[in-house]
Amino acid sequence: MDHLVLSFADVPWQQSGPNCRIKEIVRGQQQLRLVEFQRGYEEDGWCEKGHIGYVLEGTLDIEFPEKTVRTKAGDGVWIPGGHDTRHRAHVVGESAQLILFENIAGGGEST
Repeated sequence: MDHLVLSFADVPWQQSGPNCRIKEIVRGQQQLRLVEFQRGYEEDGWCEKGHIGYVLEGTLDIEFPEKTVRTKAGDGVWIPGGHDTRHRAHVVGESAQLILFENIAGGGEST
């Protein structure tokens, strides 16, 4: 039954780009990631992938072509993939930490 409990404490941080690090656990076609964005994080262009997650700490602005949405600790995030929902994130304050749930089958709908 140990395989039913996931411990991020046992997973090392990996640098995912400037001012961003991740811990990820992959089981079959499913992936669970802990993502930490630090002050100064800027996404490189627009992201068209889908995301489902939960903001653990901090504040993150998610910019869409038509508007910007502010998310904070306790908020859920559900962004469908595609050109019409392209987006990019910006950290507000020192840092933001999120949990992202992903199905990595079929070309990676989510990131």
